[in-house]
Amino acid sequence: LYLAAKRAGLEVTERHPHQLEVDYVGKDQDAAVDYGNLDLVFVNNTDAPISVGAWLTEDDVIVSLTRNG
Repeated sequence: LYLAAKRAGLEVTERHPHQLEVDYVGKDQDAAVDYGNLDLVFVNNTDAPISVGAWLTEDDVIVSLTRNG
């Protein structure tokens, strides 16, 4: 979700990297969340609503941010 928001040009206002390097995205392209402690927060700075979609395949999680309007 972090990488999708970043690639969409949305403003990320809170992000925390994982403590250890992850192998599913490059350096500085990850975001850790921990309920009640660490959040990922981004702002829709476009002029239209955005839909967030997520799909799970056998090997991947696919996230889509779609501008509606």
